Amino acid sequence: MGLSHFNIISNESARRFIYLIICLLLTAIIFTGWICTNWIRDSYDCGVNDYDPARFVDMVYGKAHRPFVYRTLLPTTVRLITAAIPAKTRAQVNQFAAGNRLVVKAFSRLHWELEHFIEYATGTALMYLSLLGFVFALRCLLVACFRAPRVFADVVPLVALLGVRYLAIRYIHYVYDLPTLFLFTLGLALMVHGRWRLFLIVYAAGCLNKETTILLTLVFVIHFLDKERMDRRLFSGLLLSQLAIFFSTKLVLLLAFRDNPGSPIEFHLLDRNLGMFLRFLANSSLSAEFTWFAVAVLTFYKWSSKPAFLRHGIWMLVPLLMLIPFLGQLDELRVYYEVYPVVVLLLSHTISDIMAIEVVSLEENGRHNT
Repeated sequence: MGLSHFNIISNESARRFIYLIICLLLTAIIFTGWICTNWIRDSYDCGVNDYDPARFVDMVYGKAHRPFVYRTLLPTTVRLITAAIPAKTRAQVNQFAAGNRLVVKAFSRLHWELEHFIEYATGTALMYLSLLGFVFALRCLLVACFRAPRVFADVVPLVALLGVRYLAIRYIHYVYDLPTLFLFTLGLALMVHGRWRLFLIVYAAGCLNKETTILLTLVFVIHFLDKERMDRRLFSGLLLSQLAIFFSTKLVLLLAFRDNPGSPIEFHLLDRNLGMFLRFLANSSLSAEFTWFAVAVLTFYKWSSKPAFLRHGIWMLVPLLMLIPFLGQLDELRVYYEVYPVVVLLLSHTISDIMAIEVVSLEENGRHNT
C-alpha cells in the first residue's frame, strides 16, 4: 500500500470525523432551542412539560391522558432505564442536582420537577439522539433516492435541521415528536433500501411511539404494488406483517391504558379549527399564502424527473390534510413530521436543478426480494 493511498484514507477519515462533529454540534444547537422554547419565550404553553394531559412524568409512569399516553416508546424507555439505576445512586444524583444552582435554575425555567432529575436527563438524552438520528437517516434516504455530490448529501440533512426548528416554533412540544421524526425517516430509508427485517423492527418501535406509523404502510402499498418492484408473495407477507404489528400494538395499548382519563382520540374541529379557519379567511396574510405556494411549486417542480419513491411518499399528505381539521390543529406544523423528510428531498432536488448541481434520480434496478 503506497503512501498516497494512505493519505487518501487518512483525509477521508478526517473529513468524516469533521462532519460528525458538525452534526453533533449543530444538532445540539437546534435541540437546545427546541427543548428550551418555553424558557426562551418565558411561556407555559410550548415545553415538553407544559400541557397537563401529557406532562412528562405522567407520560413516563403511564398516568397521562389518552391519547397521549398511547405514545409510550420514549416514556417507557425512560422508565426502564431509571428503574435499572440502583436506588442509592438515584438518591445521590438527585441530591447533587438539588444542590447545584445552575441545575435548579434551569429546571425552574423549564418547568421541570427537580425530584425527577434522572427521568428528565434520560429523556432529554434520548430526544437529542432522536434528532441526531434523523440527520443520518435523512442522509441515508437521500443517497438511496439520488446520485449526488457528497457535499450535497452532507449539507441537505443539516439544512433540514433548521426546518425542524421552524416546524416546532409554536405550541406544545411532546416527548414523542423527535422520535417520530427519526423513526419515520429511518423507516422510509430502510424501505427504499429493501432492508425488510430491520424495517419491521423500526415499524414496531414506531407503532409504540405514535399511531401515524400506519402511514409507512400507505407508502409501502403505493410504491410496491407494482409487480415489477416486488414479488407478490413478499409483498403480501410484508403487508400482513405491518398490519398485524400495527393492530396488535394498538390493541395492547388500548387495553393497557383503558382506565386513564381522556379519550382514544381528540376532536378539534368545532372547538378550535373551524373558528381558526374563519379568522384566517378574514385576516389572511398574503406573504404567508405566497410562502406556502412557493413551497408547493418547488416541491412539484419537474415532478416526473423526481424519484418514484418520493413521489409516492407525498401521498401521505392526503390523509394528513383530511384528518388534521378533525383530530389536529390547523396551524400546528409539527403534525407534518411524517411527510417532512419526503418534502425536504423533493425540495432539495428542485434546488439542485436551479443551482445546476448534478443530482440524478435513482430508480429501481431490479426487484426488492431480499
